[in-house]
Amino acid sequence: MSYHRVYTALISAVALAASINFASAQQGPSTAEEKQRALEEMLAEAAKPTTMLLDAYRNYLAARQCFDSRAGFALVYLTTQQMEEAKAQVKGIEAALLQKEPSLATNERWVTANREEAAANDDIAELVYTGRGNVKERTYTEQGRRFCAIAVGWLRERYGDLYPDSRTVKKDF
Repeated sequence: MSYHRVYTALISAVALAASINFASAQQGPSTAEEKQRALEEMLAEAAKPTTMLLDAYRNYLAARQCFDSRAGFALVYLTTQQMEEAKAQVKGIEAALLQKEPSLATNERWVTANREEAAANDDIAELVYTGRGNVKERTYTEQGRRFCAIAVGWLRERYGDLYPDSRTVKKDF
């Protein structure tokens, strides 16, 4: 597995653990072997199509919230073009994952993603520490901008992983 793929999978695993408020993270593994095993388990979980689809939906919903929160303002978190790209990327991710695993319950994952995003929007720690609160309150801040950039960046990275040709700039002259 390449460094880039391990790094992006690690970021996804860490985001997944944080987003579901992983209670056991406080105690954590104590030995290097246990830490390595825990990391490998997190990476394996993040790479599962069901988890990846849920993450894609959650990041799309976060991007949608970012876009909608500043509509009509001079300073926006996401432009119309960025939102259209995010929408196309989540569709592409879904299509690629369905091709790999046709039995994926997309509607169930969508409902779960909406439920988890609603819970995150009610979690005080999540609102304060991630910038989600600024987005929710429609206030433009650097922390809110980073929160939004992470959501669309995740979609762009996963889409690029599934469609490597999308990362190549075609010669147009």
